[in-house]
Amino acid sequence: MITKKATFKDGIKVLLDLRDSLFEQITQIVNSYPKDAFWKMPFAGVEGYHSKTLAYSIWHVFRIEDIVLHTLILNNSQVFERGEWQKKIGAEIITTGNELSGQQIAEFSKTLDVKTLYEYAKAVKEFSDEYLKGLDFVSLKKKFSDSDRQRLANCGGVSSDEKAWWLIYYWWGKDVAGLLKMPFSRHWIMHIEAMRRIKNKLCTMARKGVDSIAYCGFSCNHCFLGQWCGSCRTEYNICSFATCSPDGVCPNAKCCKEKGFDGCWECLSCGHIVVGPEAPE
Repeated sequence: MITKKATFKDGIKVLLDLRDSLFEQITQIVNSYPKDAFWKMPFAGVEGYHSKTLAYSIWHVFRIEDIVLHTLILNNSQVFERGEWQKKIGAEIITTGNELSGQQIAEFSKTLDVKTLYEYAKAVKEFSDEYLKGLDFVSLKKKFSDSDRQRLANCGGVSSDEKAWWLIYYWWGKDVAGLLKMPFSRHWIMHIEAMRRIKNKLCTMARKGVDSIAYCGFSCNHCFLGQWCGSCRTEYNICSFATCSPDGVCPNAKCCKEKGFDGCWECLSCGHIVVGPEAPE
């Protein structure tokens, strides 16, 4: 749609909607999962984007978008540079992270302040969205010069390691239309799908050996959120009721834990049950 003049504007709208939808998944993960979830590697050693960590995935996607948009396309300062984000996030590197592998990724992820990293990602997205809204069809055909390539090489955002350096030539060889199809869209899809696989595995691991009946009486094994949620009996609780409660904690779970009950059914007279089969009609 984007590469055809007749459907260009509609294509941009579809792209923006896609980005909003994908970013909402990142938001839910950042707001719902415990700190150590962001450096765990449940698929360590396998081939694929899901062999990384949640924190690395966020860092990697938005460092690339920041570098491509600001250093290559617009030739201005990156969002990363304007807000002293490296210091705020606690990152030891400023690169895309392509040069890291295995345990290096886990150790790097441990150093990151995930909430601040999320704010950086959000800022990058907002700048990019404004760029996309103002983009015209003619600009899609813009090509890049040798000086543009040299600017990329000099910015420090891409490691000289062979696992990373190829990115410079990959981006430089695209026109703007080609870049929209990868760093601004498909790259998101690939890594956020990988994040889904990582968090699903972490939830499965967290629920292993844990009572599948929630404090409210619902069966986690029959819940539509089974892959997203690790149950209210673990740190990976994103039950739909919990997520709309203060601090993401279900009042049923909070009450049971405080009173030492295994479930609301042990205290039917308290009148505090708000959801589940034991709740008053």
